[in-house]
Amino acid sequence: MSKVNNRLWNRRVLSNGCSKDEKTVVHGVGDGARWIPEQGERIAGTKYKHLIDLFHLCDYFVEAVIAWTKDVEQEVKRLKNLFKQGLGVKVLKELKRRQKKFPAHKGLDACIKYIENRPGQFEYKAAKEKGLPVGSGKVESSHRSLIQKRLKKPGAWWLRENAEKMADLRTVRANGCWEFLWQEDYQKKPNSKAA
Repeated sequence: MSKVNNRLWNRRVLSNGCSKDEKTVVHGVGDGARWIPEQGERIAGTKYKHLIDLFHLCDYFVEAVIAWTKDVEQEVKRLKNLFKQGLGVKVLKELKRRQKKFPAHKGLDACIKYIENRPGQFEYKAAKEKGLPVGSGKVESSHRSLIQKRLKKPGAWWLRENAEKMADLRTVRANGCWEFLWQEDYQKKPNSKAA
């Protein structure tokens, strides 16, 4: 996230009632990339709570369950439902039991490691009870329609720094922060006039 976008995001969060004194929580959903919760914590501090995208977790389930079943779809659905019910610890115990039977299975090992390395990031039941999303599909979809739609026009090419600036502007506009951008710019240059 660029400095401009970061400042605007902070202002947007504060303008929507998130302050240091309140019990407001900033909810983030993403894959297991470590930089995502790090950025959330950097911006919102202890108010940031990160949730692993449920569908990314299911990708790991797919690779794990092929160790013991041919009905992959049904088994992934079962494990996913257990996680959604808040029974992630039960699933992890089951995966570890199965690991003893299939010690060389890389998909099973990777799934266990993925879950163990992200404590507190699988609270789907709590998120659902609060009406919060458990998947990042809408964000990933908006990346295609918001960012790529502008940057990938036929015949267009971009210098990296300009592409990042354009992406920031598109994001700022889509998040309804356009007025904050101009307020900040105007405050920096009070004698500026529009051309």
